[in-house]
Amino acid sequence: MERKTASHNWSGVYKHESDDNLEAYERARAQQLTEEQLKVILDQHPVVEIRQDGDNFYMKTTLNFRPVQELKFTLGHEWFTTTPDGRKISNVFLVDGNRLIQRQTDEQENFIEYIREFKNDKMYLELRRGPVVARRCFKKVPGL
Repeated sequence: MERKTASHNWSGVYKHESDDNLEAYERARAQQLTEEQLKVILDQHPVVEIRQDGDNFYMKTTLNFRPVQELKFTLGHEWFTTTPDGRKISNVFLVDGNRLIQRQTDEQENFIEYIREFKNDKMYLELRRGPVVARRCFKKVPGL
Protein backbone atom coordinates (compact mmCIF):
# COMPACT_ATOMS: atom_id res chain seq x y z
CA MET A 1 0.00 0.00 0.00
CA GLU A 2 1.50 3.31 -1.07
CA ARG A 3 1.91 6.02 1.52
CA LYS A 4 3.00 9.60 1.52
CA THR A 5 5.12 9.21 4.67
CA ALA A 6 8.34 7.31 5.30
CA SER A 7 8.77 4.69 8.01
CA HIS A 8 12.40 3.91 7.02
CA ASN A 9 15.51 6.04 6.80
CA TRP A 10 17.49 5.30 3.64
CA SER A 11 20.19 7.93 4.11
CA GLY A 12 23.56 6.90 2.71
CA VAL A 13 25.75 6.69 -0.35
CA TYR A 14 25.05 3.94 -2.90
CA LYS A 15 27.56 2.93 -5.58
CA HIS A 16 26.49 1.37 -8.89
CA GLU A 17 27.24 -2.36 -9.29
CA SER A 18 25.31 -3.76 -12.26
CA ASP A 19 22.55 -3.31 -14.86
CA ASP A 20 19.97 -5.49 -16.55
CA ASN A 21 18.19 -4.49 -19.80
CA LEU A 22 19.38 -0.86 -19.58
CA GLU A 23 20.08 -0.59 -23.32
CA ALA A 24 16.49 -1.51 -24.27
CA TYR A 25 15.12 0.91 -21.67
CA GLU A 26 17.28 3.81 -22.92
CA ARG A 27 16.23 3.11 -26.52
CA ALA A 28 12.55 3.20 -25.47
CA ARG A 29 13.04 6.35 -23.38
CA ALA A 30 14.94 8.38 -25.97
CA GLN A 31 14.37 6.96 -29.43
CA GLN A 32 16.65 9.49 -31.15
CA LEU A 33 19.80 8.31 -29.34
CA THR A 34 22.86 7.79 -31.50
CA GLU A 35 25.05 4.74 -30.90
CA GLU A 36 27.70 7.03 -29.41
CA GLN A 37 25.21 8.61 -26.97
CA LEU A 38 23.94 5.17 -25.96
CA LYS A 39 27.48 3.93 -25.32
CA VAL A 40 28.14 6.92 -23.03
CA ILE A 41 24.97 6.16 -21.04
CA LEU A 42 25.76 2.45 -20.74
CA ASP A 43 29.32 3.18 -19.57
CA GLN A 44 28.15 5.30 -16.63
CA HIS A 45 28.58 4.11 -13.07
CA PRO A 46 26.55 6.49 -10.91
CA VAL A 47 26.91 7.14 -7.22
CA VAL A 48 23.69 8.12 -5.42
CA GLU A 49 23.68 10.03 -2.14
CA ILE A 50 20.42 10.10 -0.19
CA ARG A 51 19.81 12.34 2.79
CA GLN A 52 16.50 11.98 4.54
CA ASP A 53 14.84 13.98 7.30
CA GLY A 54 11.43 12.42 7.90
CA ASP A 55 9.47 12.89 4.67
CA ASN A 56 11.96 15.40 3.21
CA PHE A 57 14.64 14.05 0.90
CA TYR A 58 17.76 15.24 -0.86
CA MET A 59 19.04 12.92 -3.57
CA LYS A 60 22.24 13.63 -5.51
CA THR A 61 23.34 11.45 -8.41
CA THR A 62 26.90 11.81 -9.63
CA LEU A 63 27.57 10.38 -13.08
CA ASN A 64 30.96 9.89 -14.62
CA PHE A 65 29.93 11.40 -17.96
CA ARG A 66 27.27 13.96 -17.14
CA PRO A 67 26.68 16.72 -14.60
CA VAL A 68 25.44 16.03 -11.11
CA GLN A 69 21.66 15.74 -10.71
CA GLU A 70 20.21 16.99 -7.43
CA LEU A 71 16.63 16.49 -6.29
CA LYS A 72 14.96 17.94 -3.21
CA PHE A 73 11.46 16.69 -2.53
CA THR A 74 8.83 15.91 0.09
CA LEU A 75 6.93 12.64 -0.12
CA GLY A 76 3.48 13.01 -1.68
CA HIS A 77 4.07 16.56 -3.00
CA GLU A 78 3.99 17.05 -6.76
CA TRP A 79 6.71 19.23 -8.26
CA PHE A 80 7.80 20.09 -11.78
CA THR A 81 11.06 20.09 -13.71
CA THR A 82 11.96 21.06 -17.25
CA THR A 83 14.08 18.74 -19.39
CA PRO A 84 17.01 20.03 -21.46
CA ASP A 85 14.77 19.80 -24.56
CA GLY A 86 12.09 21.99 -22.91
CA ARG A 87 9.49 19.41 -21.83
CA LYS A 88 7.69 20.04 -18.53
CA ILE A 89 7.75 16.96 -16.27
CA SER A 90 5.53 16.30 -13.25
CA ASN A 91 7.18 14.34 -10.41
CA VAL A 92 5.83 12.75 -7.25
CA PHE A 93 7.50 10.41 -4.75
CA LEU A 94 5.63 7.85 -2.62
CA VAL A 95 6.62 5.01 -0.28
CA ASP A 96 5.46 1.39 -0.40
CA GLY A 97 7.12 -0.65 2.37
CA ASN A 98 10.85 -0.64 1.63
CA ARG A 99 10.33 0.97 -1.79
CA LEU A 100 10.68 4.64 -2.74
CA ILE A 101 8.59 5.21 -5.88
CA GLN A 102 9.08 8.15 -8.25
CA ARG A 103 6.45 8.79 -10.93
CA GLN A 104 7.08 11.16 -13.81
CA THR A 105 4.58 12.33 -16.41
CA ASP A 106 5.25 14.73 -19.27
CA GLU A 107 2.84 17.04 -21.12
CA GLN A 108 1.91 14.24 -23.57
CA GLU A 109 1.00 11.95 -20.64
CA ASN A 110 4.08 9.76 -21.20
CA PHE A 111 4.68 7.94 -17.92
CA ILE A 112 7.98 6.80 -16.41
CA GLU A 113 8.32 5.12 -13.03
CA TYR A 114 11.47 4.66 -10.96
CA ILE A 115 11.19 2.20 -8.07
CA ARG A 116 14.06 2.18 -5.58
CA GLU A 117 13.86 -0.90 -3.36
CA PHE A 118 16.10 -1.10 -0.31
CA LYS A 119 17.23 -4.52 0.99
CA ASN A 120 20.07 -4.89 3.50
CA ASP A 121 23.00 -2.93 2.02
CA LYS A 122 21.57 -2.74 -1.52
CA MET A 123 19.38 -0.35 -3.47
CA TYR A 124 17.68 -1.91 -6.49
CA LEU A 125 16.46 0.66 -9.02
CA GLU A 126 13.77 -0.48 -11.43
CA LEU A 127 13.12 1.84 -14.39
CA ARG A 128 9.79 1.45 -16.22
CA ARG A 129 8.77 3.06 -19.50
CA GLY A 130 5.71 1.40 -21.01
CA PRO A 131 6.37 -2.33 -21.33
CA VAL A 132 10.16 -1.89 -21.07
CA VAL A 133 11.77 -2.50 -17.67
CA ALA A 134 15.44 -2.14 -16.71
CA ARG A 135 17.12 -2.80 -13.39
CA ARG A 136 20.18 -1.26 -11.76
CA CYS A 137 21.83 -2.49 -8.57
CA PHE A 138 23.67 -0.25 -6.09
CA LYS A 139 25.59 -1.17 -2.94
CA LYS A 140 25.60 1.06 0.12
CA VAL A 141 29.06 2.39 0.93
CA PRO A 142 29.78 1.61 4.61
CA GLY A 143 30.41 4.51 6.96
CA LEU A 144 29.13 7.25 4.66
